[in-house]
Amino acid sequence: MNNTIFRTIHNVFMIVALAFLFTSFPDHISAQTCSNFTALPANTFINTTLNTPLTLTGVNVRISGNVTFNNDVTFIGCIIFMEPNATVTINPNQTTGLSTFSLLPTALGVGTTIFACNGMWRAINITSNTAVSYAYGVEKIL
Repeated sequence: MNNTIFRTIHNVFMIVALAFLFTSFPDHISAQTCSNFTALPANTFINTTLNTPLTLTGVNVRISGNVTFNNDVTFIGCIIFMEPNATVTINPNQTTGLSTFSLLPTALGVGTTIFACNGMWRAINITSNTAVSYAYGVEKIL
């Protein structure tokens, strides 16, 4: 099987597995959480491209439009609000040719949650030479 086709199929299965793995709605996400995102949090990404590694811990994150990460991205115990039709693309970095998209819990087990309030986001695209890393504490991709 062509390596590119295999990687594409693998990445699709990883995202589907993440989507179905987490089946209960986390207690800390509610209608109140949606209203908390009416103001833009400090970690807001709107139609942008980042070329340096990004690690965020225990913060609110807002994604709007098309956001591209050309390096490693790690969210630890974060609440990630995706705007309707938002797209995140993770590409390999230019130095090593590899990248990792990580959704991890804090040391206390508080997971990372991805959610939307007023409509579904479009996609989280994991391209070739990019891995997805997640841990038990990741609560749900909604």
